[in-house]
Formats: sequence, C-alpha cells, structure tokens
Amino acid sequence: MSFFPIFSPVSSSAVTAEFGGSGVNATEDSSYTFSSIGLGTAASDRFLVVGFGTGENRTVATVTVAGNSAAQILSYQNSGTIEFWGLSLATGTSGDVVVGLSGGNGKLPGCGVWAIYGANTTETDTDTVAAADPMVGSLTIPANGVGIGYFYTTHGNSSTWTNLDEDFDEKTKPSDNHLQGGAHKTYSTLQSGLSITADLAVSTTQGGMILAAYGPA
Repeated sequence: MSFFPIFSPVSSSAVTAEFGGSGVNATEDSSYTFSSIGLGTAASDRFLVVGFGTGENRTVATVTVAGNSAAQILSYQNSGTIEFWGLSLATGTSGDVVVGLSGGNGKLPGCGVWAIYGANTTETDTDTVAAADPMVGSLTIPANGVGIGYFYTTHGNSSTWTNLDEDFDEKTKPSDNHLQGGAHKTYSTLQSGLSITADLAVSTTQGGMILAAYGPA
C-alpha cells in the first residue's frame, strides 16, 4: 500500500501556432486559385485554418488546400463574404488554396492560412463583427490555447490589432481599397471574453472580421 497521494494529469500540452502565408486575386470570378501558399511546418498533428474574403455576398461551396478538402468553420456576410475553413494536413509546407463559389462571381478576394499544432480541432469560441472603425470582437481563449482573427473589407489601407499579433494586411488589388488582414496569438492562461480589435483607421461599413479560438487536444 502506498501512503503517497496519486495525482492525475491536470493539463494538456500547449497549442503552438504559426502563420503560413496569404494570397490575393485582383479579378471577378466564381473560382479562385491562390498558388503556392505557405502552410507552416509539416507535422502529424497540424490543423490548418484558412481565412477567405471577397467583396460580394456569395456562397463558398468548396475550399481545397493542396488538393485536400476543407470544411467550413465560420461564415459571415455584410456586403462581402468572410469565412474560416479548416482541415488536418500532416504533409507539405506549401500548396494551392482553391476556392469555389456559387451564386455568382466574387470580387477581389484574398486568403490567409494558419497552422496550429497540438490543438483540439473543434473551435471553443467564435465571433463575427461587422465592418466599423474600429472592428471590436470578443473571444474566450482557453488556457494554453490560440486565438485567430481574419478580416476583409472593401475600404481600408492598413490595420492595427489589439490582443492578437498581426500577421499580415494587404490590398487585394493595389489600385483599389479592398483590404484583408489577419492575426493570431497563443495564451498560457484563460482569456475570458477577451476584447479583440482590428483598427483600419478609416470609416468602413462593408465587410467584417471573424474570430476563432482553439484549446489543447
């Protein structure tokens, strides 16, 4: 008989995350290929989160990454379509992101890709926010988890994020004001109702921001 107490494990390993890459397409079409987008480091537990935005209200019918089908995570429309899609993909460090629309052509779309590791691949919290100056959302991020944000708007020049670390912002057409951007951050402690801001420093009402959080597996 042991007189020492027996303890069960109290926590999982922390989620790690990295930004893979982004792409833009300065056309109006119903199918878009963003070529050779970075996918992060290959690993058996890698889950990819794809942010996509376009300047029309359209149904995103399919998303594939390096020929592998993704599943829709979150969708928001406000004079534009902003979505998250996701899939587990163990191999490859870059690949084509192909998006198929229904209901008409998109307009000046863009995408961004994040790789997360050691995560439960079901999101623990999400939020959608209409385009504004600034866009402010709320996200509860589990301890040792990650929050990811993506925005698309038809009016913008640059962005400043609060409580997520900016990964990119870019115009989807240099001579136009359609702008996409994204950010992520891991937290070691629970962030309950964390306020997340993307400030475009310009008045805008078309498009929006989407947020998703993931905890450890």
